[in-house]
Amino acid sequence: MYFQTTQVHLQQDRAATGSGPAQSKLVLQPRLTPKCINKIRDGVVKFVARDMRPINVVKGKGFRKIMKILEPEYKVPDCKAITAALKIKHDRLKEKVMAEIVCSEAVSFTTNLWTSLQMEAYMTVIVHFIDEEWGMRSVVLEMKHMPEMHLGENIAARLGDVADAFGIPVENRVADVIDNGPNMVVCVEKLLESGEWGEGVRCSGHTLQLCVKAALEQDSVTRTVGAVRHLVSHFRKGHKARAGLREKQEQQNVTKHELIMDVTTQWVGYCGGTMLAHCHSGL
Repeated sequence: MYFQTTQVHLQQDRAATGSGPAQSKLVLQPRLTPKCINKIRDGVVKFVARDMRPINVVKGKGFRKIMKILEPEYKVPDCKAITAALKIKHDRLKEKVMAEIVCSEAVSFTTNLWTSLQMEAYMTVIVHFIDEEWGMRSVVLEMKHMPEMHLGENIAARLGDVADAFGIPVENRVADVIDNGPNMVVCVEKLLESGEWGEGVRCSGHTLQLCVKAALEQDSVTRTVGAVRHLVSHFRKGHKARAGLREKQEQQNVTKHELIMDVTTQWVGYCGGTMLAHCHSGL
């Protein structure tokens, strides 16, 4: 505890008495307790984890400045302390997820192989199951760097390692949802050979995407799509063209839409007013 005399309190005393000499007022302000310090640190850790911020965000001048305003006495932890706190939270959350999965009699898997902006390959493993309250649950078990070749054997080995790490019983691994890629087909074959996994299920979304892609490769459709792409490219690259399009939309009192160039590995459609999107990712 410490004492602090402020000018604000002197002014308040004058206003209260109306006249007479100002009297100072002693105000007791508690220092940060260990409980309060832990609560703030926990909040910082949750901020880093939930918003997927880099750990070194705590070293930023802007972050430290706002923390100084919010709580001047609080000392922001260094990256090492935040890393240790994140590890503790990860282990606790992993135990919670394992406890939920073990109560389910059937678990299915989906995988996602993707490349970061730094051109590094990663593999994500997701499980799907019904919890004790009959609610559908989907949990990301792992998102890990995968420098090895994306061969079916390697993917199968990675899936097995993740399932073992989370203690998922062999008899509960009922299905693995895959896309139509040759490496994923081999992956399922390897898993079935081991006798520890259920059947592979082809992703209906990816299958539908392949059907749409085959239809778009017809000559008549290809010419039409090519013309539309050329038109979209004209408006996307030219500032004057975009401005002219917006002006025409205003004159005709129609909704202002931006033209979007299609992506060959992604198919987007509308069904019942709901947008359905599927990327060639195995999900």
